Amino acid sequence: MSRTNRIRRAIIAAIAFALLLPAAAQAAPSGDSCAAYTSIPYVASVPDGFRTPGIHRFEWRLNLILPDGTAIEDIRGHAMEISPAATLYPNPVYLQLDSSTTILRALEEVEVAVMRPDQAAALRVSVFGPKGEAAVLDSVRLAFRYEAGPDVWTDWVILEPGRRSSTCSVIPFGFVRRSYGWAR
Repeated sequence: MSRTNRIRRAIIAAIAFALLLPAAAQAAPSGDSCAAYTSIPYVASVPDGFRTPGIHRFEWRLNLILPDGTAIEDIRGHAMEISPAATLYPNPVYLQLDSSTTILRALEEVEVAVMRPDQAAALRVSVFGPKGEAAVLDSVRLAFRYEAGPDVWTDWVILEPGRRSSTCSVIPFGFVRRSYGWAR
């Protein structure tokens, strides 16, 4: 039997097997897999005023409405030192809700506390939840501000939501494994 015929038979067998499965088994991912979740990225450029040497405090404000109607507001503060002597990373540094990170080899995620002024960087938060909780994801509002001078803060800048996608394709595997114990 030729290689082409073996491949053709394997494809036909896989399709036939899939057709024998109940529709629910074909469509619904396991609840403990990242495929059961939807992710919405919020990404924006790091403001030029944030790139001057020194320590910059910044804050994220997250607002959302839970399924029971409870309104939540969460403000998280962080700091990033900007220094021309810092390591220049090969990938962008992401200033995120809980930490600032970059990805090194083989999707290894590392925290970054000091960043060069010319480092590729972005404000980035991925909000995710079960695919059945679209209303909660639709209610999310995310804003960013930073300290422009001693105790002088910029206005809140609202970030626009990006395109929805599977959580599997958006959040780095290292983060998912470390934080949630799964990444399939």
